[in-house]
Amino acid sequence: RTLLCRPQAWSWASQAIRKQGLACSCTQTTVVPTSSRHGARAHEVLFETWPCGLGYSTAAGSTAGSKEGALSASWHSKLSNVQLLNRLLCSTLLSSRYVAVLGAHAIQSGILEAPAIGGILRALVRSTFFAVYCGGQTLEDASADVKKTLALSKWKAALDLTVETATSKEEATANFQQQKKAMEVTKELPGVAANCLKISAFSPPGLLEKVSRILRYNALGNEQSGNPSVVKTSMPWFERYKGFIGLTDACTPPHDAVGHLDPSDPLSPEEEQELSDLFERLCCLCEMDTNGHKHILVDAEYWSQQPAIDLMTHALMSRFNKERAVVHGTVQAYLRGSLERLRRILPPAKEAGIHYGVKLVRGAYMETERRRAAENGVLSPINSQIEDTHREYDACAATVCDFIVQSSRVELYHSLWLATHNKASVLKLLEQIRCSELGTLSMSQFHFAQLKGMGDSLSDLVAREGLPVAKYVPFGSVSQASPYLARRILENSAIGGSTGEEMRQILSELKLRLVSRLLPPAVA
Repeated sequence: RTLLCRPQAWSWASQAIRKQGLACSCTQTTVVPTSSRHGARAHEVLFETWPCGLGYSTAAGSTAGSKEGALSASWHSKLSNVQLLNRLLCSTLLSSRYVAVLGAHAIQSGILEAPAIGGILRALVRSTFFAVYCGGQTLEDASADVKKTLALSKWKAALDLTVETATSKEEATANFQQQKKAMEVTKELPGVAANCLKISAFSPPGLLEKVSRILRYNALGNEQSGNPSVVKTSMPWFERYKGFIGLTDACTPPHDAVGHLDPSDPLSPEEEQELSDLFERLCCLCEMDTNGHKHILVDAEYWSQQPAIDLMTHALMSRFNKERAVVHGTVQAYLRGSLERLRRILPPAKEAGIHYGVKLVRGAYMETERRRAAENGVLSPINSQIEDTHREYDACAATVCDFIVQSSRVELYHSLWLATHNKASVLKLLEQIRCSELGTLSMSQFHFAQLKGMGDSLSDLVAREGLPVAKYVPFGSVSQASPYLARRILENSAIGGSTGEEMRQILSELKLRLVSRLLPPAVA
């Protein structure tokens, strides 16, 4: 307990406590009817400080809330005034759904390349949204950002080269060479926990869509049409793993599949060679991270491409996850039937002795997926209600956690990357981990990830629990990163609660700094 002559002075005191590496909560308990030397009443204030360890953030009630708030503030206190103001500007803009949609569509329209105003707009985007959400324009910029983040916190980075779906074979080859160079440079960088791969960036146009149609036909088309024929290929790895991707009726709505699953157009010898070459490219990249003891996070993409991506991801796991979970496939909880599909693919992985890796996300292509479904007059593969996606996400996380606990008894160490900005989902998994009484080795099988510039207070909270945390750090030119920025702008505006909370935390920190400058400490 301490007496402060001014009500605002608790801000200065709490900042001083934070500098000692402690979290704190503050409660004004008594108004003392004694005038101070300044002629103002002194307020008795109770400061509670505590060390941070597993279980604190999962406590129920107002105490947990106050501690989470204090942990959040401790991260923002490490940012400069310019960084805080920039984040406040971006959060304010994104708090309006209309502004966010308008900005995202403007970026996607190609206006950044306009000859007259493109340069000015790129500079504006680079100094605001790009500075907040991206690690830089070059690999050197991204490396410096990773080192800076590691110095300020316990976070590591999941590096992502901002390349999009290739529009030509030449572009696919160039993207592969760029990705390979980036992974060679960052192989020994201590702050990098994982590298992200976007398979469509290394694939010839249209190949993944065609392979996905064949896989869906093989899994479901013969049941829907009564045709027992199955499309086969001459690739042994393809035939071996094509049944391990867990396709279900929920993943492919029957009336949506009828017009799209056509067995009359199998892969040509040229396309089979292109698919084999793509798989070898991915093996080359995974081999580099296997030697560097980092994780590979295979990005989820559009519904029309996902079965082919899942097939190659499972084949990569079978090859590189024999001793530890290196390759991680992504499950999108906003897709119908995600939980059922996850329950289908995990048991065979355990039987095969694969250290399975899962990255769990809600999904980032909702706008495009729904628009495509509407244009084709079919049922959208996306859940109709956000509440369904939240339930599916939490159920998937709980399922993988149980799977990890059970498999650790037979020395299979699977891995889960929980990529989310939803505090409720994080706290639920933290509680499940704490109750499972896992050992130190098993604790390292859980990784929490948030995007750079988003959910920083949540990242800080989890890091203080002693669990691995990584920030998703994209890098590339402003023009190259524009599709990524557009998705982030839409996603950030869609989770308005998080954006509003971030704004409140930033404003609180700025006010604290202002008060600590204007009001010198006066303790009775």
